[in-house]
Amino acid sequence: MLRSVVGAVAANMMLVPCLFTVYEGGGHPPLFNIGPQADPSPCLVEQAVNARLDATLAEAEARLLAQFAAITVEEVAQDFERRMEESGHTVSFPWHGATGE
Repeated sequence: MLRSVVGAVAANMMLVPCLFTVYEGGGHPPLFNIGPQADPSPCLVEQAVNARLDATLAEAEARLLAQFAAITVEEVAQDFERRMEESGHTVSFPWHGATGE
C-alpha cells in the first residue's frame, strides 16, 4: 500500500507539502508493528510492562508524526535527486525533477 501512495505522490509532488500529508493520504497505517498484540494477560507483571510499552510507543508515534509534519516532500525529492546523481542511476519516466519541465 505504501508503494502505491508514494507512486501517487511522486506523480503529483507539488500537491503534497509534507510527509504527514502522505501518511494521512495513505490512511494513516500503523507506524509500529511491535508491542502487546495478544489479548490482555492476567499476569500483573506483563500488564505493567505492556502499559509502559504502550505509553512509550504512543510517545514515539507522536514524535515521529511531528517530524513527518516538518519534512516536506520537496526536501525528500531533492535528497532523491542528489542520491540519483551520486549513484549514476537515471529515471526512465518524467517526474517533477526531470529536465525540460
